[in-house]
Amino acid sequence: MNALGPLLPILATWNTTGQVVGDGVTVVGTGTYRRLPGESWIAHDVDVVMGTDHVVAHELIGGEHSSGGWAMYAFDSAAQPTLMRLTLQDDTTLLLEGDNVRTRLDPRAGTERMRAEWERVDDGAWGTVDDSDSRSHRVTRLHTFVAIVGSVSTPFGNRLSG
Repeated sequence: MNALGPLLPILATWNTTGQVVGDGVTVVGTGTYRRLPGESWIAHDVDVVMGTDHVVAHELIGGEHSSGGWAMYAFDSAAQPTLMRLTLQDDTTLLLEGDNVRTRLDPRAGTERMRAEWERVDDGAWGTVDDSDSRSHRVTRLHTFVAIVGSVSTPFGNRLSG
């Protein structure tokens, strides 16, 4: 599943806002998705604040994940990158899966919006991380072959559960 066509809706710069369920921590950030030269990979630059925690990270999306879908490598302050999996769940929803975290992204929630639902494992059960007000709003449209929607600037992988 190396072809990036289904991911073109995430190419843009986005402002993201939301709240963590249960503790009311505010999430505010910006993320930019862009196609890399050769058009086989997408880069995602993340700059988000969750409460008092500031996270800056870089992600690379492309190639095939061993379980299907696209591989997604996240680089932040950790010594090793986090490997996640991104799949097309249905015609409009992308499913991101990492260590104890998963996200459903709907890049067709509107022409200038993307809906996101973050979940994490808590005491062995999946629970929502962001409440129903978690959204991404397009800041700029990138000049690519097709420019559509994209980014949820939220920590990923084990960073949410730790």
